[in-house]
Amino acid sequence: MSTKKINVPLLLAPFISRMGDALYLFGLNWFVVQATGNAALLGIIQAVGGVVLFLGDLFCGVVVDNFNRK
Repeated sequence: MSTKKINVPLLLAPFISRMGDALYLFGLNWFVVQATGNAALLGIIQAVGGVVLFLGDLFCGVVVDNFNRK
């Protein structure tokens, strides 16, 4: 068994990245509602964004499966 030093920043990087994403989305959602005064518009924006992400994932999956990853 090796007694190497654990790289704590490397272990915390995914957590910190997800926290940044969550804070960004929270702030963006708050801004949209405050700027427009319409929570329904926020729902539409989130729905369109979700559909775009889903379609992008489908497209990228096909590209990755059909081409050499190197």
